[in-house]
Amino acid sequence: MHIELPEKPLKGVKDFLKHYLMIVLSILTALGLEAWIEHMHHAHASSAASAQLREELRTDLDSVRGAVAKNEKVLQKLDRMDDLVATALTNNTPDDVINQQIHAHRADYEISIFFPDTPVNAWNMAVANQAVTWMPADQLRAYSTAYTELREILDWEQHGIYAGMDLPKATDLRTDLQIGRPVDPTSFLHTVRQLRGTLRETNANLVSMEKDLSAGISANP
Repeated sequence: MHIELPEKPLKGVKDFLKHYLMIVLSILTALGLEAWIEHMHHAHASSAASAQLREELRTDLDSVRGAVAKNEKVLQKLDRMDDLVATALTNNTPDDVINQQIHAHRADYEISIFFPDTPVNAWNMAVANQAVTWMPADQLRAYSTAYTELREILDWEQHGIYAGMDLPKATDLRTDLQIGRPVDPTSFLHTVRQLRGTLRETNANLVSMEKDLSAGISANP
């Protein structure tokens, strides 16, 4: 910092105090201006990051809703297959007849589970450049909750879906149906219900996520 020396010799304490006060005011003004500039920089960075986060969350929310809708369509097919086989077994229908019914409706047997495509690039960038540290607490909490949900659904996709279903068995049954081989009706029903349960749990998680994503989108800038 550069300090200007007085052009003329100071005369007494009064002149000294006046000059000292000017120096102090100059320093305080410079520090205040620097703090204001830094604050404005942080505010701009926070606002820009928030806009990017809300836009990304809108994209993620649309993807979540799309996955829910697709899973519901698969569930409708499996519900029909479940009703068909369960009713036949309850009525003690012969296995060969049930097999004929299963093969006639094999298009309803689907093991697809849809998950949303949920990028988190904006969040990673906001964390990397520390923009999140300059956001209001309530706003940051809403974003953090939304992105935590996104990470959890990714973990569910990679690990959780296999907890309640026997995927190899489900695949084997699909192969049997494709090549026209008979299947055990009771075992087939068990697999259908595993698939239905997994789909319902997946959609329950996705629907729960919608609320937090919407809250993140609505976070005040």
